[in-house]
Order: sequence, then C-alpha cells, then structure tokens
Amino acid sequence: MTEGNVTNNLEGEIADLSRQIEAKRLQLEQEKGVMIEDREAVAEVVKDHLGSNSFETTVPPVAATTTATPANTSGDDYLETLDESTAQVINNLIAKLPEIGLAKTIELARETNPFYLDVLHDALVTRLYDELVAQGYLKKV
Repeated sequence: MTEGNVTNNLEGEIADLSRQIEAKRLQLEQEKGVMIEDREAVAEVVKDHLGSNSFETTVPPVAATTTATPANTSGDDYLETLDESTAQVINNLIAKLPEIGLAKTIELARETNPFYLDVLHDALVTRLYDELVAQGYLKKV
C-alpha cells in the first residue's frame, strides 16, 4: 500500500470515528439527560470498537501501583504511569495505527492479553481525543 493510500485511509478512519463520537455523545445525552463531554464519548466509542465486555480485567501488580485513573480524564499521558515493558508494547501497537488502522490494531492487542487490550483502550482515549481536537473534529473543552 502506498503512503498516499495509508494517509487517505487513516484520514477516512479518523473522520468516521469523529462521526461515531458525535453520534455516541448525542445518544448518551439523550439516555442520561445531561451534557456529555467529547472525551467521555471518545472513551465509549473506543470501548465499542474494543468490545464492551472485555474491560473488567485484572491489573498486574506492577500497574496496580500507578496513580492514574482508568479513564485518564486528567489529560496526562497514561502510558507514563505504566511499567516500561507494558508501555513499550502499547506504544508499538499505537505505532501500527497509521499503517494497519484501528480495527487491526485492536485485534493485535486482543491476541496478546486482556490487560494490554484494556491499557490500549485507556491510552487511545487520550491520544485519539487529542488527535481529533488537533485535526479540528472536536473542540477541546
């Protein structure tokens, strides 16, 4: 696949994700009757892509000592709170996103173990949100 095709596919995937996020935000607002922040909608869309029932995982002892919240609502880089080995695995998965897309990256994480899938979710929420804001698909609140 040429670099132009990869860029077009990634841009198309990002545009599609932004539409899904807006639809999810509207759905959650209707269900809950309150305004929903884009970050929460991003988390829900990523969760949907990962498979919503796969997130109650056991955290290994090394990661259990971190102080980050699971949804990382602070905006800090969640990966900085993890042990070096886990962070490297997740960074390698994230690096594959532009090359193979979200669905295949998720499948790779799913093949490793549930903990990595959960960590990928948390990392993607922050990074995807930041990328969508940077590209103008969402407005930072």
